[in-house]
Amino acid sequence: MNVQSVGRTGKRPIKDLLARAMEHHQKGELPQAEKYYKRALKAAPNHPDALHLAGLVAHQLGRQPRAIKLINKAIKKDCNQKVFYTNLSAIHNHLSNWEDARAAASSAVKLDEADGEAWGNLGQALAGLGEIDEAFSSAKKAQKLWAKTPLYVSLHTLKCCLALAAYLLTAPLVSQLEARRAPEENGGHTARACPTHCRCHDG
Repeated sequence: MNVQSVGRTGKRPIKDLLARAMEHHQKGELPQAEKYYKRALKAAPNHPDALHLAGLVAHQLGRQPRAIKLINKAIKKDCNQKVFYTNLSAIHNHLSNWEDARAAASSAVKLDEADGEAWGNLGQALAGLGEIDEAFSSAKKAQKLWAKTPLYVSLHTLKCCLALAAYLLTAPLVSQLEARRAPEENGGHTARACPTHCRCHDG
């Protein structure tokens, strides 16, 4: 996920508060970062950067509903920042909200087709939805874009592959369970499952 400002910090007090918040955020000092983001939002409730970054730190602190609310609000204030959509898609993937993740990641790649993280997020969402061919296609695009950062590529592509594997493993099982429910029951046994030596049909 991206901890970055889109460069529109506004008045000096907001700029200073966001700078302090991001300094803590990048050091992993999340409670301190959240404190300064809240101060920034108190001074400027509709500031897109403050909303987005406050949402990101909320996610990292395990407060996903607040994170989604804040980032969606940031998008309403500025719908042209791909990093907003990329981070939102990552949060939805974390929650297995596959449709919302796909929508957010798709918006990100429309704004920037060279955003490898967004393609990776899209692949993970598509895998969750069972759209395997499309998921592989997105994962390949992500890997190509991340060729200069192999570790990050490996970790993120692994997420996509794990999601794909989970689907491929569970889909046949679901099909088998549905098939077993289909035959009509006869004397407490399904016609397909009833063994030849069973006496359930004897008069």
